[in-house]
Amino acid sequence: MAATTLDLLPLDNLAPAATGFDYEQLDDAAANEAKAVVERYRQRQKAYVIDTGRDLLAIKARLEHGLFLEWVQAELGMTPRSAQRAMSAAEVLGDKSDTVSYLPPTAIYALSAPSTPAPVRAAVLRRIEAGEAVRAENVMHEVREARDEARKRAATEKETARRAALTPEQRDEEDAFAAKGEKRRAALARKEERDRVKNLDERRANEAEARLGAAYLLDRLGADAVATFFARFDSSARYRIFGLVQQLANAERARCIEPVDVALRHFAMTNGFEWLSPEEQDRARDLAQKFEAGEPVDPVAVVDVGNGRSPRYEIVEGIDRYNALRGILGRETIPTRIAPPVAPEVVAAIRATGG
Repeated sequence: MAATTLDLLPLDNLAPAATGFDYEQLDDAAANEAKAVVERYRQRQKAYVIDTGRDLLAIKARLEHGLFLEWVQAELGMTPRSAQRAMSAAEVLGDKSDTVSYLPPTAIYALSAPSTPAPVRAAVLRRIEAGEAVRAENVMHEVREARDEARKRAATEKETARRAALTPEQRDEEDAFAAKGEKRRAALARKEERDRVKNLDERRANEAEARLGAAYLLDRLGADAVATFFARFDSSARYRIFGLVQQLANAERARCIEPVDVALRHFAMTNGFEWLSPEEQDRARDLAQKFEAGEPVDPVAVVDVGNGRSPRYEIVEGIDRYNALRGILGRETIPTRIAPPVAPEVVAAIRATGG
C-alpha cells in the first residue's frame, strides 16, 4: 500500500472558518472545550503550512543544489510543487502567521502565491487584522478575480505595445483585415500592390548587383576570357567554381600571414568525424599517424566568418589536417594562418568600375 503523503492530508480540504458561532447556546464547560478545539485546529493548520515552509527553507539553504527536492520526495513524500507552495507561504506570510492561522491551507497557498497581486493580499490581511471574519471561499474568490484581472491587464498591455510598434499603415491594414466586405477587399488589394512593388524592387537591386559584378570581371579579365569561360562551363559548374575560387583566393592571401595556434572550438565545423566519408577518414588517419611519428603540422588556412562578433573560422585549406588533429588525436589547438579581411574601401571601389 502506498505511503500517505503530505499532499493527501485532509487539511487541504478543511471547512471554512466559522463566522461568529453563538457560544451562549452552550454551558461554560462545553463552550470552553469547543473554543479549545478551534484553537488547536487553527494551530495545526498554521503548522502544516507556514511552519513546515520555514523548516523546508532552512533545510534547502543547507543542502547542495539538486539534493533538496530528492530529500523532500524521499523523506517527506512531498511533491516539489507542494514544497514550493509551503516555502512561499512561509516567505510571504511568515510574519502574519497568527493572522492567517485560521485559514485552510488552500487559502494560505492562494494568498502567498507569486501570481497573487500584492495589493489584494494586503487588503485581505488588513481586513482580517481589523477583526473581520473573512471566509476562506471569499479569499479564494478575490484571489481568482485579481489574477484574472491581472492576466487581462497584461494581455491588454502586450497588445497595446505590439500595436504601438506598428507603422500607421500596418495598423490601418490590420484594422482593415479585421473588418469585412469592401474594407477587407481594399486591404487585400493594397497588400498585393505592396508585394508587387517589393518584388520589383528586389529584382532591380539583384539586377544592379549582377551588372556591377559583370562589369568588374569584364574590366579585369577582358571580354574574350570571360566569353571563353562561359563557353566552357555550364551553370551548375559555374556555381561550384565561384565557391572554389573564393576558397583558393583566401588560402593564397593567407600564405604570407604568420601562423598562430587557434583553439579548435573556434572553427565553424558542424559535423563530427563519424560524418566524414570513408576516404576522408582514411586520409585523416594517415595524417594522424604521421603527426604522432613527429612530422610537423603545416598550418591550415582560414577565413573569419564571425561577422565581427566572436571569432568563427572557416577552413579554406587543410581540412584533412583539421580532421586528423581533432577527430583522431583529440588536439585542442591547431597552427592557423588567418586570411586578412578585405578592406571596405577596396570593396567600395568596385562600384566605380560599373559607373
